[in-house]
Amino acid sequence: MAIIEFLLVALPLFLLGVGVIEVTRWAVARQAISYALFEAARTGAITGGDSLAIQLAFERA
Repeated sequence: MAIIEFLLVALPLFLLGVGVIEVTRWAVARQAISYALFEAARTGAITGGDSLAIQLAFERA
């Protein structure tokens, strides 16, 4: 009986933990993309819209 109760509790906790990890990974990826776009826009404003400079800044960030 204890094994069944353990499985009933452990499975949702495991799924919750995996879900939290995936949401965190998504948030970090979103932040990295946002930063890269910010750097590309900043470089574009400074260089007068030079597309090569913008691309390099995006890739560097």
